[in-house]
Amino acid sequence: MLRRIFIRNPGTSSRSFSFLPQHFQSPSKNLRMEYIDSHCHLDLICARLGKPLSELDILRHQFPAGFRGCIHVSCFVDRSNSGSTILEQYDWAYGTFGLHPHDALNFGEDFMNLLREQMKHHKAVAVGECGLDYTDPPDVVAAQRAAFEAQIGLAVELGKPLVVHSRDADADTLAVLQQHLPRDHPVHMHCFSGSTEFLSALLASFPNMYIGFTGAITFKNAELNRQRAASVPLNRLLLETDGPYMAPVPHRGKPATPGMIPLVAAEVAKLHNVSTDEMLRLTADNAKRLYRCWS
Repeated sequence: MLRRIFIRNPGTSSRSFSFLPQHFQSPSKNLRMEYIDSHCHLDLICARLGKPLSELDILRHQFPAGFRGCIHVSCFVDRSNSGSTILEQYDWAYGTFGLHPHDALNFGEDFMNLLREQMKHHKAVAVGECGLDYTDPPDVVAAQRAAFEAQIGLAVELGKPLVVHSRDADADTLAVLQQHLPRDHPVHMHCFSGSTEFLSALLASFPNMYIGFTGAITFKNAELNRQRAASVPLNRLLLETDGPYMAPVPHRGKPATPGMIPLVAAEVAKLHNVSTDEMLRLTADNAKRLYRCWS
C-alpha cells in the first residue's frame, strides 16, 4: 500500500499523491550527512509510480533529510527525450546518456549522432550506461559489443566518465575495457554483481574506477556480493539505487527511489565498520569527484 500525501500550494486546491511506500523506513531519523544517488532512472521511476515527470519535486520532498541530488541515467532510445527534460527542470539532477545493452539493436550511426547531440548538454556528465548483458537473447547479445566499443570511444574522445553495465559477461567486459579504455580513464562499474576475480581485475586495471552497489546488497541471498563490497576501498565505492529497480529491504518489490540511498548506506557501512553518516559522506565525495558536479 502507498501512503497518500496532501500538499496545498497557496491559491491552489489540494492534490493527493502516492509516491513512497507506507511507513517508509530510513536507517536513522537523524542523518546529518548529505547523500547522492549515483545511478537511477527518474523517468522509469515516474512511469512505475504512474506520475508525470513534472511531479518529481514532490517525490524529492518525501526523501529523508540530506538528499543532495542524483545521476539520472538515460539509456533507452524510446525515452531519449526525457533525459534532457529532467536535466533542464531539476537543478538537483545531473545526467548520463548512452545505450543500454538491452537496447543494442537500436545501435547505429543515427544513434551515435543522437548521443553526440545529447552529450552537448551542460549537465551531461558521463556516457552510459553501456556494456554487455549475456542474459539477453542471442541477436541482442550479438549487437552489444559494437555498441559498447563505440560508446567507450566517445567517452574517451569527450573526456567524460564511462558508466558500465555488465551481467554474466565478466571476462568479455574486462577484455573490451582493457583493449579500448585508457588505464586512467574514470569509470563507474554500475550495480556490481560479478565475481571476486572480476572485481580484483577491475580495481587493479583501472585506478580511477568506482564500484557501485544497489539495494540488492540488502537481500538475503546477497552474501557473496556483501563480501565483495567489503573488499572495495572506501575511496572507490559508490551507492546507487538503480531506481526503480532493486529497492532495498524492507521495500523489496516496491519502486526504488533516490530517497532509499540511506538504507543502502547502512548495509555497506556495516561491512566496512563505519557509521551510516560516514558512509554517506564518503560515497557522496566519491560521486562528486567522479562526476565533477555538486562541488
